Amino acid sequence: MAGCEGLPDLGLKPGQPCPICHKPIAWLECRRVKSKVGGIEREHIYIYAWHTFKEGGQVKRKKCYLGAYTYDYVARKQVDIGLVPRGMALGTRRIAYHINEITTGLLPA
Repeated sequence: MAGCEGLPDLGLKPGQPCPICHKPIAWLECRRVKSKVGGIEREHIYIYAWHTFKEGGQVKRKKCYLGAYTYDYVARKQVDIGLVPRGMALGTRRIAYHINEITTGLLPA
C-alpha cells in the first residue's frame, strides 16, 4: 500500500473488489499533496486502487480513483454540523463515521 502507511481505517485491502470497476485490487496507492489555502498549509491524500491483468501475453496495469481520504474543502463548509466527508477507500465504515458525526451534532451539549 504505497504511501498509505499510517492511515487508519482504510476499509479496502488488496484482493478485495474495487468499488469502481469491481475487479480485484492488486494494491492501493495514496498520493499526499501539500497545498496552501488562505495561508494555511494542508495535506490532501488521494487514494487509487491498482489492478493488474494479462492482455496479449503482457501484464498490464489499470488504476481507479477512489477519492480523497477526507474532503477538506467540503468539511470546511460543513463545520456548523461537524460533518467530515470521506472517500470510498474507507469502504462502508465511512457511513458509520457520518452517522456518528451527525448524531453527535444533534445531541445537546
